[in-house]
Amino acid sequence: MAGQTKAKSAAPKPGNFLEKMRALFAPQKGSGEKGQSKGDQNLGEIWQQFKQRLSGKSASGESHEIVGIISRFDGVGLVHVMMRASGPPVLKLCLFKTLTMGRTADWAIASMVRENQLEKAHFVTLLEPEEYSILPAEAPDVAKEELNSAVRWKIKDQLDFSATEAVVETFDLPSNQPDATSGRLYAVATRQSDVLTRIAPFHQHKFELKTIDIHELALLNLTMRCEDSADGMGILFLRAKDGLVMAVRDGTMYMARQLEVGLERLLESLDGRAQVDPKELADSPVLDNIALEVQRTLDYYESHFMQPPASSLHLAPLEISFPGLTDALADKLGMRVKRFPVTEIFEYAQEFETTDVGRCLPALGAVLRPEAE
Repeated sequence: MAGQTKAKSAAPKPGNFLEKMRALFAPQKGSGEKGQSKGDQNLGEIWQQFKQRLSGKSASGESHEIVGIISRFDGVGLVHVMMRASGPPVLKLCLFKTLTMGRTADWAIASMVRENQLEKAHFVTLLEPEEYSILPAEAPDVAKEELNSAVRWKIKDQLDFSATEAVVETFDLPSNQPDATSGRLYAVATRQSDVLTRIAPFHQHKFELKTIDIHELALLNLTMRCEDSADGMGILFLRAKDGLVMAVRDGTMYMARQLEVGLERLLESLDGRAQVDPKELADSPVLDNIALEVQRTLDYYESHFMQPPASSLHLAPLEISFPGLTDALADKLGMRVKRFPVTEIFEYAQEFETTDVGRCLPALGAVLRPEAE
């Protein structure tokens, strides 16, 4: 998929992905139960929790604390959130540790957890966007329990690895006609080894991992707490090297598109200066490219899915600050552009660096359970 923008749509539903991952961590024959660690026993529960999230069910109505971990190429982010039975969740910690030479993500996770005495917490983590693909496919005429397996072989020629190594989850491509199904679906495909790599640090240090998420679902969880979601909204999430545009409405993700340009490219187009006058920022060809991808995404959401225009575009917190970016995007797109209301979703226990919030945003989304219907 190199050199292409990948479009994604809707929210996946649980299926064989969960079962297959559970099987990967089933105790080996003859190992017995006596030698199992807490981490071994807990791994089988991870996918049940993930299943609850995907089906829109809350894990618990009681207050509880959870830690979200995001592991990136340049460092590890940690958020510590107290979920309450009533009132907004409380953000207690939001940290990002940059990886220096010789240090690994495993080391960073362990040190951050122990420095903040969070060893006994429940954890969630995420796959990185380059670790999974979302691919279109015709829905095969098979029983529901066989769907993911059948789709895995349908998409095998679109994978850059063997289908036997793939973990696949499917979700419906929304129809553009009311009360109709499209007959097509999307498949989320990832390598088993990538999932195992994400789980390994938690398993090794006996941290209780509850959920593995993907960025689209994590950001969708955040939008479900935004007022604009009911009328349809766009999200622009820009990271250092890439980005994500989404069109959502009332808890449903209609469209998502990965961007292969990010804040570093924007900075390069401005000769390494983030603090520039509005005209220079508006003249950046990289910003033009970003705005074009946003426009294409929102146009497709409106025309293909027969939805009213998105009421606004929400710009997620940036890990590199560009003053005037909100206004520049609003001028290019001809629509309201707002800062994503993280401080309205969470109650801050202390002040946090906006750049850290930007780096950790998917982890913040991953700790949230969808509202129970």
